[in-house]
Amino acid sequence: MRDTRKNRRRGGFTLLELTIGASLLVILGASILESTSSMKRMALTSSTESMLQEQARRALHTIVRDLRTSGFVQLGALDYPHFFDGTPDANYGAPEHAHEQPTKVAEAGDLDFGPNREILFLLPADIDANGTPDVNPADGSLMWDTDDLVSYTVVTGLDGRNTLLRRETDGGSRVIARDVERFNVEDWTINPILPPNAVRVQIYFRARDDDGREYRYRTESWVSLRNGTSL
Repeated sequence: MRDTRKNRRRGGFTLLELTIGASLLVILGASILESTSSMKRMALTSSTESMLQEQARRALHTIVRDLRTSGFVQLGALDYPHFFDGTPDANYGAPEHAHEQPTKVAEAGDLDFGPNREILFLLPADIDANGTPDVNPADGSLMWDTDDLVSYTVVTGLDGRNTLLRRETDGGSRVIARDVERFNVEDWTINPILPPNAVRVQIYFRARDDDGREYRYRTESWVSLRNGTSL
């Protein structure tokens, strides 16, 4: 009889044992769920931040390379580059570069709050398309292509994302970056610490991940234009 009772006890679980086991399973399940959620958050954060950083790197590289070939030039009564917010001065005859104001979410006090300061500039002329800028044979000065102005502007796309565009008077347009909250180009008239004939380009980004979390990123660079002062 004694052996029979022992075998019965070994063949099943007591209520206490079942309760403890169930509690452990609940704790284990919760731990796994939290770990999975944490990994998902980390993956989303890493993905969004990496996306912004990569966009910033590429955009700044493109803009700096472009502006280095330009210069501070006065042709007639017009000074280049020309800085504007949405609509260039009518004297520049550049309606192709005008656009509606983009939608912004930054508020007063935010680092990225404020108007855009976009840029309209000239590139050297290359009539024979040999890759070498043309010079005036009379005095050796650099010649400029006044028929095809270039600008960097921010517009709100159909998807609701603010997009930084490189636009040309001849109709060419290229996306440089998305999720741009503010684009700001300063010269010495705005920022006295800048050297003559140099500009500072600032790009502020805002983006949300799939869970709605907002991320911000900022990049900037000083650019010495072709006929500017070396930094």
